[in-house]
Amino acid sequence: MKKQSSFRGAVGRFLKARNAWLAAASVVFYAFGEPAYIFLMLASVAVNYVLALAVEKTGGKWVTVLAVALNLCVLGFFKYVPWLVTLLNRASGLGIPVPS
Repeated sequence: MKKQSSFRGAVGRFLKARNAWLAAASVVFYAFGEPAYIFLMLASVAVNYVLALAVEKTGGKWVTVLAVALNLCVLGFFKYVPWLVTLLNRASGLGIPVPS
C-alpha cells in the first residue's frame, strides 16, 4: 500500500511541476508577443481562479454568469474600443487618439 501512495504523491508533484513550468513558459511566450498586456493577462488569470474557487465552493450559477460576463467585458473593451473611437472621430471630427 505504501508504494501506491508514494506513487500517487510523485505523480501529483510531477503534475504540479509540469503545470508551473507550462504557466511560466506561457507568460514568457506571451511577453515576446505583446509585453504591455502581461499584467492584464495575469490579473485575468487571478480573477478567474478566484471565481472558479467560488463556483466550486458555492456551486453558484450566478458566480459562473459573473465570470463569463467579466471575461466578455474585457474582450469587448479591447476588441471594440478602437473601432468605436475611430467611428466617433469620423462622425464628429474629434481627434481622440485611437488605442492600439
